[in-house]
Amino acid sequence: MATICTLFEGSYHFGLAALVNSLFRSGFSGVIYAGYRGELPPWAKARGSASNRLTGASGIEIEFIPLETSIHLSNYKPTFILDVATKYAKDATSIFYFDPDIVVYCRWSVFERWDAAGVALCADVNWIRPNDHPVRHSWRAHFAEYDLILDQRSDVYYNAGFIGVRREHLEFIQTWQQLHATIADRHHLLIDNDGTAVFAVPDQDTLNATTMR
Repeated sequence: MATICTLFEGSYHFGLAALVNSLFRSGFSGVIYAGYRGELPPWAKARGSASNRLTGASGIEIEFIPLETSIHLSNYKPTFILDVATKYAKDATSIFYFDPDIVVYCRWSVFERWDAAGVALCADVNWIRPNDHPVRHSWRAHFAEYDLILDQRSDVYYNAGFIGVRREHLEFIQTWQQLHATIADRHHLLIDNDGTAVFAVPDQDTLNATTMR
């Protein structure tokens, strides 16, 4: 039994609606946990429900979870995934996170096979980052200061907009959360674009560091 989670605020509710529609078309049925800041989407309010759960077509439900965190929602991903697994969907065997700017084109059965093989990750558009890349050496040095050793080889740079884990692999998300907590500034999606920052894309860089742990 799989469940899905995502995070959004402001106009990203349009992306959430597109994601949900694409999941319906893919054959998914179950609960989608949507963490949000601000107001509920207008299309959710229009249903007139007294609760934060919206029932859609073919067994799909959206559970809206209000958040009070001040950090950028991209940097809240590992925490929210763990909250979904331990507080809201305790019976789920698999948890998939999708950014609210993603649409699904394949059948849902593809995802069920995907996470059966291990943690489901998708390579970034700029997917090559060799194991001896200077940035990876900077990551190793940073985390060594916290007695967190990155001793696994990785040459692929993954996108943090999607991840799927079975419950028995939640330790991967816990490690991601642990590594991410060592970054002082988690209020921004991008730190810089001139190559000087150790973590230019905090959520994505720490996800990739997790694959090296």
